[in-house]
Amino acid sequence: MINGQRLTLPAVNSTWLERIGQWWESPWRSGLLALIVYGLCALRWQASGWAYFNYLADAFLHGQLYLRLMPPTTTDLVYFGGRYFLYWPPLPAILLLPFVAMFGANFSDTLFTLSVGVLNVALVSALLRAANRRGVIDLTTAQRGWLVMFFALGTYTSRWLHLAACGIRVRSSLSPACV
Repeated sequence: MINGQRLTLPAVNSTWLERIGQWWESPWRSGLLALIVYGLCALRWQASGWAYFNYLADAFLHGQLYLRLMPPTTTDLVYFGGRYFLYWPPLPAILLLPFVAMFGANFSDTLFTLSVGVLNVALVSALLRAANRRGVIDLTTAQRGWLVMFFALGTYTSRWLHLAACGIRVRSSLSPACV
């Protein structure tokens, strides 16, 4: 609500536009569609050369803040006192802890990034549905679906195309608000 008035968008008149929007409106379907799109774009399922958070999670599991194992490349790491450190916030490494504990530092960071992205799309769909149900927004099913689709494909436009090669860019931007 803005100044006591509910937000509304003009109604969508085209039936094919409505159908596309309705496909994306459901949290389960939007998550599945995002999984298909992101999965096709990922192409690589093994750990990338920049899986720094996997190595930080491994360091956390061994009670230290510096990297215990060395990644294939140290381009974006800080070298201090004979040890390598990450300068990014640790949330992705904290979320990776159970996976690195079970599968080791070579766990697929691409799979992790893809999973978090799919979860975010489904959560946005559920959030818009709940906001509409509570009267915070007044949108049709198709309009909510289009917003979810724009979030899914627009938010990660430059990012989901680079999942295989540059997965670190997506994970480094994770915040508690996104997860």
